[in-house]
Amino acid sequence: MLNEDMMEMLQNYRNDYYQNQVLLLHSVYGESIDKWQMDIVSLLNGAFHEYGMLITVDNAFFDTRQCAKVIAKALDGALSALNESDLESVVSSAMLSQAQTNTEQPPPTPEQLIFKLKEQASDLPKEHQYQVEQTCELLLQSLQSNNSNDVLHRALIANLSPYQGLNATRVLLAERLDVPII
Repeated sequence: MLNEDMMEMLQNYRNDYYQNQVLLLHSVYGESIDKWQMDIVSLLNGAFHEYGMLITVDNAFFDTRQCAKVIAKALDGALSALNESDLESVVSSAMLSQAQTNTEQPPPTPEQLIFKLKEQASDLPKEHQYQVEQTCELLLQSLQSNNSNDVLHRALIANLSPYQGLNATRVLLAERLDVPII
């Protein structure tokens, strides 16, 4: 079974990936995809998965541009057929968590992520909680100062790496601050 950090990181990755796919599909198909967005994303990901398996497992060699054309044509046909049918969506937005389907929700700010790290630290032993809180306070002070220092941010974020349960938020904070993760 996946530990909590790995599961949270995977969920965050899937959430971002799905949001980007839905935004792209909306830019191509407009409102016609609203009812079917997660079904079309599932079909798209299934095609990506299968073609990827053919390449990696079966050593298949094919023109990826032709593959993209076939996938696009298949999605066009699938969406057209679904919109003309009386079927209901298999996967509706209501079935998924708010965070996974809300494409208008802004990403958390660095400050919000730092407060989340503090909350997550409450599960740690007292001596570790103190270290995390001190590191978070230094991060907040640095962000609020006029002389923001990426090297300091990177070092402070790296200082949080030993603490289980904080990794996914720590990685996201590094991404938001645009500093490499150590």
